[in-house]
Amino acid sequence: MAKPLASVPQIQSRNASGLRVMHFLVVTGMLLLINFLWWFCDKQHIGYAPLFWLLTLSMGFKLLRMVHEWVHYCGVSEPVRPDAAPVVVKQHRFTVDVLTTACPGEPLAMFEKTLRAMQAITYPHTSYLCDEGDDPVLRRLCAELGVVHVTRQVKVDAKAGNINNALRQATGELCVVLDPDHVPTPDFLDRVVPYFIDPKVGFTQVVQAYGNQADSLIAQGAAEQTYHFYGPLMMGMNRFGTALAIGANCTFRRTALDSIGGHAPGLTEDMHTAMRLHAHGWQSVYVPEVLSRGLVPSSLASFYAQQLKWSRGAFDLLFRVYPRLFSRLTWSQKLHYATLPLYFLAGVITLIDLVVPGIALLIGRFPWSIEMTGFAAHFLPLVAIALVIRLYSQRWLRDPREVGLHLVGGFLRAGTWWVYTVGFVYAILGIKVPYIPTPKESALPNEWRVSAPNIAAGLLNLLVVLTLTHEDRHNVYSLAMTAFCLFNAASIFASVGLGLHRVHLSLARLATRVSELQIAGRVLGLLQAANDGAKALLRRPAVAATSAVMIMGLMLTGTLALHWHANQYVESPTNWALDGGPTLHTGIALNLKAHSAAWQPVTTRPDVVALAISVSPSPDSVTSFPTDWVRSQLTNEQVPLLTFSLGTATAPITPGSVALGQLDAYWDHCLQALQSLQRPVLIRLAWDPALRTQSPAITSAASIKAWRHVVERCRRGKDSNILWVWDAPAQPDSMRFYYPGERYVDWVSIDCSKPFRNERPASDSLAALQTRYEQFRASIAQCEDLHGKPVLVVGPAIRPDRLGQQTQTLGKSYPEIKAAIFGTTPIFEPVLATSINN
Repeated sequence: MAKPLASVPQIQSRNASGLRVMHFLVVTGMLLLINFLWWFCDKQHIGYAPLFWLLTLSMGFKLLRMVHEWVHYCGVSEPVRPDAAPVVVKQHRFTVDVLTTACPGEPLAMFEKTLRAMQAITYPHTSYLCDEGDDPVLRRLCAELGVVHVTRQVKVDAKAGNINNALRQATGELCVVLDPDHVPTPDFLDRVVPYFIDPKVGFTQVVQAYGNQADSLIAQGAAEQTYHFYGPLMMGMNRFGTALAIGANCTFRRTALDSIGGHAPGLTEDMHTAMRLHAHGWQSVYVPEVLSRGLVPSSLASFYAQQLKWSRGAFDLLFRVYPRLFSRLTWSQKLHYATLPLYFLAGVITLIDLVVPGIALLIGRFPWSIEMTGFAAHFLPLVAIALVIRLYSQRWLRDPREVGLHLVGGFLRAGTWWVYTVGFVYAILGIKVPYIPTPKESALPNEWRVSAPNIAAGLLNLLVVLTLTHEDRHNVYSLAMTAFCLFNAASIFASVGLGLHRVHLSLARLATRVSELQIAGRVLGLLQAANDGAKALLRRPAVAATSAVMIMGLMLTGTLALHWHANQYVESPTNWALDGGPTLHTGIALNLKAHSAAWQPVTTRPDVVALAISVSPSPDSVTSFPTDWVRSQLTNEQVPLLTFSLGTATAPITPGSVALGQLDAYWDHCLQALQSLQRPVLIRLAWDPALRTQSPAITSAASIKAWRHVVERCRRGKDSNILWVWDAPAQPDSMRFYYPGERYVDWVSIDCSKPFRNERPASDSLAALQTRYEQFRASIAQCEDLHGKPVLVVGPAIRPDRLGQQTQTLGKSYPEIKAAIFGTTPIFEPVLATSINN
């Protein structure tokens, strides 16, 4: 038994080497993260709202997980083992029990290897085998090796119940729980027992390392996913008092286990046990040493089974156990146990990543309305510093062979999305998953069946890309979503490829026989060596800090360049028309007789000049587009709004004829002329009001087809300065029937100058405009395709002395309104006639 202590010792921790540089890197990363979020969190960046919020949720999850890692990197520490003075070891000899479990169907050779290693541990102890199957072969092996064989008749609580059954007859002050595939080193107990001289320490955990990474790519990927967890992350948990108990290699104080009623049950019994021990005030110590090596899953089936069990169990703890223990945990432990299960939420997040780009391409609506150069300038420095931090943190991996980019582990995690999602759904619905020990495989086939969800997801992403039209491929947002789809398909198919074990063997044999493949292998080897050298450099403090400074400098340079570009943009006073700009702009409806007098009392020059041009067929001539006349009506700071009034009651132009190309030559001539204005030009197409009421040919379908034809015709001419203004129908309820589609419209025009039938008199012109616009706004809200489009309203005349105040009020009340034209002059009354040849 342990002798009483003269004083109560406490376990001390020391900072890991290189921590100051990590603090500098993380501060740099946080500044870049804040810079990105400050730029990104702008309502102008919202494209199609449902997809925007889904993709933003995905990005936010990834950024939150990144920050979670950074926080732990900043707290990396190592416990100081208290056996530095030999007298400590002599005075405190604990009795220890070492336990491992056995289930039917597991290989007997594995048990013999583990039991012999348990008996070879040099520190005095008693070994136990908790045999669920009461196997006579294992019973004889235990008798031969001097291991206590324990079995039970009532099998409840799976692994936890099996261990608790053995603990009823075990008498040691400490107990070690080993998985049957983990082979301990002889000095295992010598390295962990001294920490228990601190009576507050409830358990210690060592690294869970593996020895079969080379068995398959699945084994390699599964092991890669654990390297950072058992390295800097768990070392950071030491600092915050949140080190976890893992199912293997954990040493418990018996009084601590007894205080919570023994090993806690569940699919994630280790995390459940640690949570309850922490809630009871026990402390934990993580010993970052490799003192055993086990087996990692080497097939997709076994890996997915393991991850389903962990995902279901982790969410079950979060939903049902964590709330009961919340008040008894420290603040760091509350945050820890709230965020740790969210790792498995990556399944739902990956599902979002898989479906959002495809939906965006299919419906022609895009999540983010951002400039790609701005996004790259703000996001790429963040990605770069995150990579530097990640590589620098590898200085704390527990085995030098673990360093690398861990791409195989990343592909394997991407392919596990559907498993994590099923676990999440099962936890919500309370569907049970049986506790099955992770299988130990021998022969590995090609695993097509368990890859079916990934094959389907990859094919669907490729199918969406194949449906793109020629016009889609010239849209920057379509190209971005296409890139996402292709990346998704490549990642998912890579995860499928990891499970094709027989294919791997065939390729390996082929590579030894084909000289070209041998040469390629040597080239890849050289590239790998260069890559390893670069990563080794980044793990040096001076190189990592210099990289951070360079990234920060590049980010500042890029930001300054963007601001310079933005200032250049602002210097052109008409560029607000490209997207509406941040404020509301006023305009005037130009009439040849009275336009100048109408604005004489107003000190502010209008930003928009609306001109209406009548287009009618003529058998005699083609009148040239009046470029000089239009330019004469504008100053350098004004944007023209040109309304082409198509046809008259006596000389009709129908949507069908426009869609068939009747006006194509006219549009080509106008396009060339408008380019010479060297400013944004707002273009609106309208049918003559008399013709609209008389012609049955002007239906919603015909109008949409004609509009799309004209827009596509002009966009083939690279109309960089033309913006298309779609005029909403007089009845708000009809908007969704006449709307030609998001990609064919830059602005929406709404005429609120005329009262509705049975409209109540308003107190002033602004109130009248607001009353009428509210009805249109309700229809806009119901039509998601119209969200995010700048709105131009036409309103009744407002007293010049009140124009500024009421315009400001209008802009604050309706931020989507970016331009307003007031006055009694009909905005779309033609002031100039042009004609075309039939």
